[in-house]
Amino acid sequence: MIKAYLTWISTPYEGEDMEIRYRIFKDEELIVKESIFEEYTKPALCGLVSMSKLLKELEKHIKDEIVVVINDGALFEMLNGTSRTKKEEVQYLGHKVRKAIDKFYNIRIENISGNHLEIQEWSNILKP
Repeated sequence: MIKAYLTWISTPYEGEDMEIRYRIFKDEELIVKESIFEEYTKPALCGLVSMSKLLKELEKHIKDEIVVVINDGALFEMLNGTSRTKKEEVQYLGHKVRKAIDKFYNIRIENISGNHLEIQEWSNILKP
């Protein structure tokens, strides 16, 4: 089983880079530890951009059982198609990311935003 942890750090200032961090484990063994800097992205799009980067990395394991752990309720809603946002950019990118997720055979997105113990573990795993 593949387990991936994802986070991003954005700034509200235009022109500053956004950092995407993810860790990928296969059977509890760390196989990928990545920290990528991307061009400025609007804060509403950061989660979707980060998820698309992670999905590109996970394509190597497309037939494996995959769990992606995030700490963002808004992103979770966008990925499930239940977001009520009216922003066209967000809707468009959300649709693209959902199509990318559909290519995987067995993937599950897990939102831990309500569980403090899991948030602590998620935070420790994603430290630089």
